[in-house]
Amino acid sequence: MPGTGPFWPRLRRFVKDAAVSAAVAMVALLVCEGLLRALNPQVPRTENLSAFSRAVPDSVLGHRYRPGASSVYHSPEFTVRYEIGADGRRLFPQPEADSAAVRILVLGDSFTFGCATDAPYVWTEVMQQALRARGLDVVVVNAGVEGYDTRAELHYLSRILSEVRPDLVLLGFLANDVYTNTPLDAPAPQSMREHRGRRGGLHTLALARRLLMGNDRAYARLFMLTSRREYYATPPDENVQRQIQLTAQLLGEMNAYCEVRNTGFAVVSIPQQFAVLTIAHGYHFEGIDPTVIDARLGAVAAENGFPWIDVLPALVADYRANGEDLYFRVDGHFTRRGNRLAGEACADALAPMLRAGEGELR
Repeated sequence: MPGTGPFWPRLRRFVKDAAVSAAVAMVALLVCEGLLRALNPQVPRTENLSAFSRAVPDSVLGHRYRPGASSVYHSPEFTVRYEIGADGRRLFPQPEADSAAVRILVLGDSFTFGCATDAPYVWTEVMQQALRARGLDVVVVNAGVEGYDTRAELHYLSRILSEVRPDLVLLGFLANDVYTNTPLDAPAPQSMREHRGRRGGLHTLALARRLLMGNDRAYARLFMLTSRREYYATPPDENVQRQIQLTAQLLGEMNAYCEVRNTGFAVVSIPQQFAVLTIAHGYHFEGIDPTVIDARLGAVAAENGFPWIDVLPALVADYRANGEDLYFRVDGHFTRRGNRLAGEACADALAPMLRAGEGELR
């Protein structure tokens, strides 16, 4: 009869032991979760110091910054404060300069805005200091906005060019711009959403993810599981080819817009963390080339006559030699060291062009 043989008592003991083990594990998880929430939160959040959020909707750009906004971003990897000035751009230290100073307007996304980094250490500031240390009288105007792609940056340029009156427009370009770019006349994307803390997020899971992503090979393999790997595939599929062609068209339009206004134009290509780790370690993923986007769009730049500044070699060489993180693993933005290397590489590339005069930039 069922329940009378030796099998059933063993099964009941197994079920009882499993239930006790599960209960102990659940209690341990709850204790760990409570301790992390109280002592070392792992889920990022934004604390607004002003009475309003940093971003406001914009019918063309998707969003723009609200003048006077002030906030602090809290993350287990860093804490940083963002201040937005009266002009709707992040506040940066302003050097003393005369009216003859070369004005450089830098457009870009969150890397240019300086997410995860205090204002004086963002790569645009490092570049400005390095150029001035070389005896070049320059003033850098950082107009980076989180979430912008090439389409939004071209629209934003048309709004602020007459106000800033730059001698040179420098575009901070990332490969993820290729993923999101749409035609210039396409509807605006959704407005930026700030992190306010995800109440349902488990801090223990966030910690486990951060520890896993701390391993270089694990990070690269996790990247390969995402749809972003398609943009480094060789040969690219039809969708990627279409997006690269669209991006090339937008870059050409930005260059032409500057050219007719007698303004120089150049692009600095900022690599994703995946590219730096993969090349520095020599990881090989079949059918994947981390340099393919730079190669394709760098050729477009050469055809159109504007400089393409690739900072990937400088980042790879430093990481290979020192092994110090250049990006925050989970957040994905530059550390101070990454900002410094990118800024110095840009200064190295721009200095001879600026000494030769604006005509050399065309």
